[in-house]
Amino acid sequence: LLSAILPKWWAKATAWAVVGIPKQRPKLPSKWNKCHNFLLLIAMLRTILFILTTLIFGQVYSQNILEGKRVLWIGTSIPAHCTYPKNACEALGMTCRNHSIGASFLSIRPFSPDEEIEDHTGYALSMSSAEKEELYQPWLQEGRIDRHRLDVWKFSSYDRRIIEYLDSTDIIVIDHGFNDAYNTLQAEYERGRDSVDWNSEDRSTFIGAFNYVYHRIKEVKPEAIVAIGGYFQNKQVMNNDR
Repeated sequence: LLSAILPKWWAKATAWAVVGIPKQRPKLPSKWNKCHNFLLLIAMLRTILFILTTLIFGQVYSQNILEGKRVLWIGTSIPAHCTYPKNACEALGMTCRNHSIGASFLSIRPFSPDEEIEDHTGYALSMSSAEKEELYQPWLQEGRIDRHRLDVWKFSSYDRRIIEYLDSTDIIVIDHGFNDAYNTLQAEYERGRDSVDWNSEDRSTFIGAFNYVYHRIKEVKPEAIVAIGGYFQNKQVMNNDR
């Protein structure tokens, strides 16, 4: 087939490149010559197929499917004060908007009305700004917090930090969990993996809070990609037993 299409010198050169330059040897019976020619044809076809595959699919694989994507990065002080979100996005040809807040967390931690209030008390990302306005209004009326602090807490809400920016966002990276270890993850860890409800939207748990925020994003923009970022190391433990 190829002999009728390609020059004989090209066919021989291709075959030699695959199977090596043939040495002088006695003539073989006709059936052996036919077998040798058939194997030579197979080798040539494989070479052509390899070249075509490299030319066609090599270009596809080399294309960066993330090129031009717009990333919204949400997290704790670790991504807020580090450059790895920006570096990672730029390395893949993406733009990065970093909305991480130091001391913030994902889940709604339990608290008592008379507890000592800290700057980060109302930083739960899984709460909406309206929920925080209602929940902390008594503290505002009692003078335990001022309007500025409540507004800062409301700004650290999923609707203000994520939902308002979805029109100009393709990928949301949720880089939380480190601060949740001190709020809810410790109790979840002690209960064991088998007790975790992975489909829960209970925002008093880390898994539930993540699911809740994830579904609120998908309700507004179903095509949005939600990625999980995390802080990983092998030296720090949550307590002396683990």
